[in-house]
Formats: sequence, structure tokens, C-alpha cells
Amino acid sequence: MKTKSSMSIVRDALSPGRNIGRKANGNIVVRRGYFYTNGCTAEKFCENVAVELDHAGVKYSIVGHGDHWAPFRGGASVANSSHWWVELRVENTL
Repeated sequence: MKTKSSMSIVRDALSPGRNIGRKANGNIVVRRGYFYTNGCTAEKFCENVAVELDHAGVKYSIVGHGDHWAPFRGGASVANSSHWWVELRVENTL
């Protein structure tokens, strides 16, 4: 059986609307862009990601989370716009 990459495991476990990328050190960064926060915070986003990964049975460790604010630029990527982020390391591969 072919093993799945950690990116595929995380992508399958999370709901749509999440931007998933990989850092040079191998950690995975999950981002969600926003224009208005509507009461959400980086901590709430981190908790939501953790609940979704726990529900899917993924073994992981959260390295960090935060809020990146940037002035609005039409057409900018999620990484270059305002977004919440969670950096994690997946500990298992299926």
C-alpha cells in the first residue's frame, strides 16, 4: 500500500477553505484569510484546526499559531493578505 504524504493527510482532514503550505523545515502551515475578523481570533482558529485533526485521527503537534495583518491589496494571495495561521508537524503517515 502506498503511504500518504503529510500534506495529503492534513488536506483530507481539514474542511475546505483552508490554505495549506509547507515550510522549508518540513512543517505544515494552515492559513485562513480574512477581511473582517467577525469575532474570530488566532486562538479560535488554532482550536478549530486541532479539533478537525483530532476528529480525523491525525497525530500532530502544534508548533505555533498567530495572526498576520496586512493592508488590503486586491488579488494578493492568502499568504500575502490578512490571515490566521497554524504551524504544525504531522507525526504519522498512513
